Amino acid sequence: MAGWCLWPLIAGVGRESDPSALVASLYITGSWGMAWLLGRIWLGGAEGRLALMRALALSGLANLPVAIIEGTRPAMLYGLVYGPHPYRFDGIDRYIGYRPLGFFENGNLYGLWSALAAFAALWLLSCQGTAVWMSQNVVPQYSPVTVSQLKADQVQAVVVLGGGVLPKAPEYGTAQPGPATLARLRYGIWLSRQTGLPVAFSGGSGWAAGTAVTSTEADVAARVAQEDYGFTLRWLEGQSRDTAENAQLIALLLKRDGVARIALVTDALHMPRAMVEFERTGLTITPAPTGFVLPTKSGLLQWLPSTDGLRDSSRLMHELLGLAAAKLRS
Repeated sequence: MAGWCLWPLIAGVGRESDPSALVASLYITGSWGMAWLLGRIWLGGAEGRLALMRALALSGLANLPVAIIEGTRPAMLYGLVYGPHPYRFDGIDRYIGYRPLGFFENGNLYGLWSALAAFAALWLLSCQGTAVWMSQNVVPQYSPVTVSQLKADQVQAVVVLGGGVLPKAPEYGTAQPGPATLARLRYGIWLSRQTGLPVAFSGGSGWAAGTAVTSTEADVAARVAQEDYGFTLRWLEGQSRDTAENAQLIALLLKRDGVARIALVTDALHMPRAMVEFERTGLTITPAPTGFVLPTKSGLLQWLPSTDGLRDSSRLMHELLGLAAAKLRS
């Protein structure tokens, strides 16, 4: 490997006495040898590979403002730092706007770097390891609740939030709860049977629901709870379209019956946003999260792209944006 990296330098010194040839050979040596050196540093282990992918993704994010600025006006950043760009006007015009350059030699290099960064970002977001790490380090954490904790907090009711419905389930002939709704409902019923607490369910039809959705989450949950679990939900709220309305509308029903302390059941990723909305209602909340993002693959498989990883990452990004919006409203 050393011979491979040093060969351009040896060839340049041996063949030419012209200093320009020596300089050129040094440049080629750096081009070859530096790539090998960086590979040894960054690709020597799983942590290094992950760090490199993160760096590429973040660099792509950092390039986004450059693309916006120089896409709407001719390239300027290079000139502000280094002086006039030698190829500033080469192929700069586009059908809409201009081709960005950033600090690259030409727009092609900028495009290649941006494409590589986008690929790295997509790879990372498609890895289950990324979703697990972000769920444990980026999103506020809530531990699983215990029966003793519910008793100590003097909880009066369990509140389950809806998470979507399957409007058409041909095998059943009726609408069915989506995976998130079913998991939350099952956990809420389990908590009720462990503690004797009544259960409230909140969920209408979300803002994004299409015309195929004709049954509210509350209606579907009540039917499934009765048919599949032999359980009757005490309070049903089926008008809400989002988490904020979940909190406002179910709080009115609960306060009317003197309920002030609740256990809130929703996904662990959704819990931070739900807590912000429910705390505004004046209720005392004990979080009871379910649906934790946990690794289902081992070792290197966590860092290979998968539909599971992309789904978890997209949910996490959705909740981060929703949490930011909820805090801005407050």
